[in-house]
Amino acid sequence: MPPRLKIAIVDDAPLTRDGLIRALTREPGGHLIVAETATVEALDQALTVGPQPDVVILDLRLPGGGLTGIPAVEHLSGRFRVVLLTAEERTKPLLQALRAGAVTCRRKSDTADVIRGVTEAVGRGDEVISQLDAETMSWALNASPTVPFGCRELEVLGLLCDGLNNKAIASHLRVSDNTVRNHINHIYHALRKAEVLPAIADSAKDRLLVQQAHQDGVFSPVRRGDLT
Repeated sequence: MPPRLKIAIVDDAPLTRDGLIRALTREPGGHLIVAETATVEALDQALTVGPQPDVVILDLRLPGGGLTGIPAVEHLSGRFRVVLLTAEERTKPLLQALRAGAVTCRRKSDTADVIRGVTEAVGRGDEVISQLDAETMSWALNASPTVPFGCRELEVLGLLCDGLNNKAIASHLRVSDNTVRNHINHIYHALRKAEVLPAIADSAKDRLLVQQAHQDGVFSPVRRGDLT
């Protein structure tokens, strides 16, 4: 028998919460619901005492003016493994949610048993690729937003994608470290506008994301003069 998971549910619809609780707690192998709330703030309050969840099942859109959407994912994913529930049909917000730290996304139209199976896999630490994730990542790889750069910025970007650090880039181009830093800041700013990078700056993470995006073909850098 697999170990029981501790699960928290955040969804503003009582019927949805009730259905998930029934599917997740029924025997054999019933799991423990440590909190079920309508808001992220209520979850935070509930978790000030008692056991912490292994997995949080989170509705992407929560009404009421509290934390919701991508900020809610970012708030929870640093502490817990997040399974996102959504009725969202647009792919872009789902890609943003995965980038923000959600382990996987499931549609609200999925059965409670399907969501239970995904939750158990996430709780075990398994790699979970749902059809929804596949659709989302396919969109990301095919979107290829065109990002305009100056000629020198393109040089710096190429070296950045090759894995060189700032000092090595400066040495290769025979310019100062400050010049390289300014170019990289301009590059990051352009990539944030194109939503290749998240809005919140994190230099080390940004560098890795740029290299990964380049490898995956997520963006298409061009010289500014080549744009029509």
